[in-house]
Order: sequence, then structure tokens, then C-alpha cells
Amino acid sequence: MKQLLLIILFLSGLQHVVAQKDSHRERLKAYKIAYLTEELNLSPKEAQSFWPLYNTFEEALNKLKKEERTLFVSFKDQSKNTSISDQEAEKIIDSYTRYDKLKFDLKNQFLIDLRKVISSKKILLYIKAEKGFNRKLMKRYRHNHSKRRQ
Repeated sequence: MKQLLLIILFLSGLQHVVAQKDSHRERLKAYKIAYLTEELNLSPKEAQSFWPLYNTFEEALNKLKKEERTLFVSFKDQSKNTSISDQEAEKIIDSYTRYDKLKFDLKNQFLIDLRKVISSKKILLYIKAEKGFNRKLMKRYRHNHSKRRQ
């Protein structure tokens, strides 16, 4: 009976951690949307065309990144257990370059699609805003991380 109670408590705690991660992702996504909205200053018509393209792009990019992480986690696990062969290393390098090319092609197609719905100036603003958001996020992370160390 005690074991069953411990298992139930463990699983409910695990569920809470997963919910917190999802909540954190959702807050981050909302923060990014607000940041891009403010920086781009899209008209209602532009926003109506921009956001579906952006969401599709982000979903595809996140899917690629997740696949890439899975590949490297498996590599990390392999390298801990045994020495990796040159052939296995070549496969991983080929996968890495393939993922880089896929991400590049995806970003390139997104910019091509954006040209159909917003001006080139706003596309440049988007690129600048994307980089600015990432910088701001890293700065915030470093600040919070240094606070925890103290």
C-alpha cells in the first residue's frame, strides 16, 4: 500500500513538472508574439497574413530542432557507452549538415513567403526583432542564472 501511495505521489509530482514546462513555453511564446507585434507594427491586414505564415514556420523549425536534439542525445548516449566508429561519426556529421541545410531552406522559404505579404522593410524589421528577442532572452537568462548562484 505504501509503495502504491509513493508511486501515485511521484507521478502526480512528475505531472506537475511537465505542466510547469508547458506553462513556461506558453509564456515564452506569448512574450515573443507580443515583442514581435510591437516591433513590427503590422497593420491588421498584414498581421492576418503574417501570423499564419510565422506559426507554420515556427512549428516546422521546432520539429526540425527536436529531431536534431534527439539525434545528438542518441550520439551522446553512444559516446558514453562505447567508442564511436568513424562510420557512425560520418553518419552523425551527415545528419548534422542535413539538418542545417533543412533549417536554412525552411528559413529561406519563409522569407520568400513573407515577401508576398509584407514589405521588405518590415521583413528586415522582423529579422532585427527576432535577433533582438533572442538577445533579450539570453540577457534575462544570464541575469536570472547569476542571481541563483549568489
